Amino acid sequence: MAARVLVFGTFDLLHPGHISFLREASAFGAVTVALTPDELITTYKGAAPVNDYHKRERRLRQLSLVTDVISADKSPNTYHILKKNKPTMVLLGYDQQVMAKQLLSRIREYGPAISIAVAHPYRDNVYRSSLLRAASTKKIS
Repeated sequence: MAARVLVFGTFDLLHPGHISFLREASAFGAVTVALTPDELITTYKGAAPVNDYHKRERRLRQLSLVTDVISADKSPNTYHILKKNKPTMVLLGYDQQVMAKQLLSRIREYGPAISIAVAHPYRDNVYRSSLLRAASTKKIS
């Protein structure tokens, strides 16, 4: 039976690293993206997203790798979305170590067994959102 895979992310500057991540997730089953709301991106990353929530959502929905896009929790470090979505698996990005620790310490709160896996990086020295954002800022300046 295919997994119901939940992934978390901002997917602001959609790039080949994101596509690789979603491809890896889709190999396990149907992928639902818990998309970070704009206000939390500012909290987590210290800057507003380049693309607003609706534009990021539209781009993700156009990908055949993605089954559904839902809003992630609006409060930091809460994972109520797990109870609501009921995934059988959460695939985290290789750079989501803090989230991995939080989930591992609280996973039993969210219902039936949910497996957690970490995706492999894809050319993270090139395709990393923080690097791409910095590069786009330099071009604008």
